Amino acid sequence: MKVRDAEVRAHKAAHLAAAGSHANSAPTFEFETGPDARQYATGNEVSIDSSPVPEDPEATVRKTQAIKIAALASRKPSVQDRQVAAQAAQLEAQARQQFQAKKTEERKETREENIEESSTTETNTQEINTGNEKQESKNDTSPEESPFSRSIKNQFSAKSNPSFVNLLNIVS
Repeated sequence: MKVRDAEVRAHKAAHLAAAGSHANSAPTFEFETGPDARQYATGNEVSIDSSPVPEDPEATVRKTQAIKIAALASRKPSVQDRQVAAQAAQLEAQARQQFQAKKTEERKETREENIEESSTTETNTQEINTGNEKQESKNDTSPEESPFSRSIKNQFSAKSNPSFVNLLNIVS
């Protein structure tokens, strides 16, 4: 009975050490009285918080991984230990799905925001181009402008390069 008592206490210690902050309470033991009239531990239970972390699937994944480690921490995991690990694995899979869905939604929102920003930029660019065309028609023969400057302006003006106006559409 002494050997069984030592095994039970080591089993409990392994669970507690691995469970860390996820352990809900002190372990409970089942005892039997030995032939020497002493109490020997023959079973134990360690309560572990296995609830998901609200609104945080990523934290739930980390928590379930810790629970699996705690459940399988002893040298000889019991049937109950394996069941707890399997339940934690199921919860982990659900949390991973939630995490992926959350990331997909965030990407979609970011994409929509970028499209809105792109549309605003395109509208502003068209307004600027319209203003530049008017200004260019007035200043096409500006004597202060260098040939290089005129070349660049012509290269990027909507009149001389119609594809420039559509550049934002292609990029987005």
